[in-house]
Amino acid sequence: MKEQKRILRKIHSVYKKEIILSIISGILGTLSAQGVIVQLQIILDILIYNKPGQVLKHILISLGLIGLHILAMCVFQYYIRYLMLAGDFPLRKKMFQNSIRKEPSEITSTGDELNTITNDAEHISTAYTWSFILMITQSFQMILTLAIMFYYSVKITLIVVAAAILCYTATHIINKKIGTETVELQRVRGEENQLILQSIGSIKTIFQLGKTNYFSNRYLGFLKREKEPVTKKLSVLYSLYSDIFVFLFNLMPFLIVLLSVEGMVSGSLTVGSVLALHTISGALPQPIQQIAGFLNDRKIAENLAEKNKDLIKEEMKEETKELPLPEGAIEFKSKSFSFGEKQMLKDVTFNIPPGQIVTITGESGSGKSTLLNILSGFVKKQNGKMAIGGQSIEELGSSLYNILLQVEQSSILIEGSLLENLTLGDEYTEEEIQEVIETSQLSKLVDHVGLDYEITEGGKNLSGGERQRVGIARMLLRKPRILLLDEPTSALDEQTGEAMTKKLVDFGKKHKMTMIVVTHKEDFLKHADQKIHLKA
Repeated sequence: MKEQKRILRKIHSVYKKEIILSIISGILGTLSAQGVIVQLQIILDILIYNKPGQVLKHILISLGLIGLHILAMCVFQYYIRYLMLAGDFPLRKKMFQNSIRKEPSEITSTGDELNTITNDAEHISTAYTWSFILMITQSFQMILTLAIMFYYSVKITLIVVAAAILCYTATHIINKKIGTETVELQRVRGEENQLILQSIGSIKTIFQLGKTNYFSNRYLGFLKREKEPVTKKLSVLYSLYSDIFVFLFNLMPFLIVLLSVEGMVSGSLTVGSVLALHTISGALPQPIQQIAGFLNDRKIAENLAEKNKDLIKEEMKEETKELPLPEGAIEFKSKSFSFGEKQMLKDVTFNIPPGQIVTITGESGSGKSTLLNILSGFVKKQNGKMAIGGQSIEELGSSLYNILLQVEQSSILIEGSLLENLTLGDEYTEEEIQEVIETSQLSKLVDHVGLDYEITEGGKNLSGGERQRVGIARMLLRKPRILLLDEPTSALDEQTGEAMTKKLVDFGKKHKMTMIVVTHKEDFLKHADQKIHLKA
């Protein structure tokens, strides 16, 4: 936990200037506000008791303090609101980076990842940015308020402090329970996000089968079963929490007036002093509430940080021995592979020399796509061997992708230009880009709309075949030694598919590339140096 706190402080240190300025402005705002109250007490006593003094002077001081208060609070509110809205950006970036660095097999729920990067990051950052600022400024306000009250009346101050301690103790107990239930609510939100994403991903099926009510009821059932019990508990706890402070807000003025009567009778308190005590005491409940709130935020942050420690950790720079990238044949041996209760890839063995074109065929469920995922390291082999040039892919780690890339059937496209979807920020020459455009049969599209054409979310303004070819072109641009293709012509008509197959084969031979292709068509089969058929 200490290491996580250190990392979180470092992540949020980018806001050091904003935090310092907001604390300074918050303290100035408190000083000026309390100063106005003291000045009003002096003015009242001068007028009521005919004490010697310059009323105009104190009025001018009050106006100056009011002006300072307005200015300080404008600055304070600007930075507080900014940190409320943007304070979690650095942590979101860190968690997002670590999330996409995970191996694909480590991500079990996209909904949970989404909730972590958004809601969890916001809750954690709260304790290190604006909630921390409020704790500092409100602590100062409480100390200053008690000091001024102590100056006016020691007895009244001690009684008020005792009442405040009782309220704080009660809220602290409730806050612990609120923290526990909030973490549980975050977990439920992750499951909710996953359910929403699944439903949106099935929108075509829902529309075709008229299953709007079914999926709506499914979602409503989840809310009632999982989310409603937690929210009810939190509602009760927050109700008790709020009631304590409502009681405190109402008790303070009554208590001050009641206790001040004795002082006014004895002459130890003036009308101005009583008014000052009454007004200043109203500034006590808020600091108590804010400090209790900060401790609650910190507890929630600690729990969520522990839950998401893998996403918060710093990138480890391990001193590893650089292994030369292998250049030999691909060796694969599989005794069997279990996917749940299903067995596949039984006694599959092959050896692929560099530069060959290899096709993988087989019935549905025979493990064709699973085999590609094992070759690319996205799925761990279970019983067997997978090596390149005698070097296992486990030894290669992430350096495997310096020589091997896989094109999936459904390539993910980002919102951006067609060129950006190809390069993903890398630099390539015009000749290299033009070559892969021609190879992947994207020439007509580029001639028609240009490379600056803006692709919408998920490539919805492209056809399925165009999206598939953009994904192929993206990987060809990197010129890997080994290219894995999963049904690369499945979304293409026969003529376009055959033309692209010929171009891909020529491209592979030109760049001495090994191609392993899962296919059910004849296009690649006639070019294959080796054919692997899997049995179901």
